[in-house]
Amino acid sequence: MERSRSQSGMPSGDPTVGEEAKEVLQASLCLSILTQKPPVVQRVNALIDSIGPLRGPFEKQVKASDLREQQNRLLLQKADVREFVLPLLREDDDPKQGVAVMVFDKEGEAFPVRFKLWCSKVYVLMSGWKEFVRKNRPKESDVLQMWAFRDIRTEGLCFLIAVRRSKAAGQSADGSTSS
Repeated sequence: MERSRSQSGMPSGDPTVGEEAKEVLQASLCLSILTQKPPVVQRVNALIDSIGPLRGPFEKQVKASDLREQQNRLLLQKADVREFVLPLLREDDDPKQGVAVMVFDKEGEAFPVRFKLWCSKVYVLMSGWKEFVRKNRPKESDVLQMWAFRDIRTEGLCFLIAVRRSKAAGQSADGSTSS
């Protein structure tokens, strides 16, 4: 049986995957703060310091249903959850009942949500997802780049989600967004 591979091409069970992912995440966060004001820099630095066991990145293309305020949830791809999230769960974490998690945006702002398995077949981030949407304004067809990790201080499960604008959502060829 062939082992699944991370997006870096390394076997997902390889202990260096977490270190490589952590370096990529730290670099991404550092780049995001270059033009920010001191409070954002402090939040991002605190976030970087709290990252423990880490998996990712994985991506999710935003669908219209992920943005509906009355639904207040983000559907996650089952294969991504199996590879990147489930290995971080502890014995007392029960996705069927829901697991309290913290979602961080690229500016280090925290959004409390729940990670849950619905109807034994669909994984979602819910109960607080709409706050992330209000602040970060993802649009349909944007891509969410996601990492899952354990906070070394609280031992809680966390996600870091960065919104990458799709060309259809107003991104130019050089990657900058139009106003």
